[in-house]
Amino acid sequence: MKKNLNIISRVMRLTCILLFASVSFAFSVGSYAQNTFITMNVSGKSIAEVLEMIENETEFNFYYNSKLVNTNRLVSVHVKNKHVYTVLDQLFSGHDVYYKVVDKDVILTATVGAGEGITQNRIGISGTVVDAAGEPVIGANVVEKGQPANGTVTDVDGNFSLTVAANAVLQISFIGYTTQEISALSVGGGGIP
Repeated sequence: MKKNLNIISRVMRLTCILLFASVSFAFSVGSYAQNTFITMNVSGKSIAEVLEMIENETEFNFYYNSKLVNTNRLVSVHVKNKHVYTVLDQLFSGHDVYYKVVDKDVILTATVGAGEGITQNRIGISGTVVDAAGEPVIGANVVEKGQPANGTVTDVDGNFSLTVAANAVLQISFIGYTTQEISALSVGGGGIP
């Protein structure tokens, strides 16, 4: 009987460790773009050259059809410690190019029509999630509403950072608390109850 209890105890411990590792891995996926900052100071380079520079400086890979996306256009990029979204917004501002970041891959496509409502205005935000007593909430989910793959979890101090659409609404949830929705533009380093 005691031997069976020891086996069950070991299996339960191993299950908990594997579950914790799986959850940690799941929350780390997609965070590369949110945690990678680029510094660039180039003038008169083609978009293709700028994309190659980003690939050499980071772990990003760009995929596009050169017949659909004009990568010969000359551009200037001057950024210091900015997200890849900021650089891509500068490169394609005013042009019919849509991008999607999937982990470390960036897919560039031509937009089908101007009336589709695709916007590229993305902003980096950060904040702190606190409870009613002002204590940080550890492990709260912060997700861009309507974009379930774009989210993060608060750290041990209740802090988070995320890159979202400029007009995004954040959904903040935690077990035992009512889910809150707040405009991304209202996040400014203060606590989010």
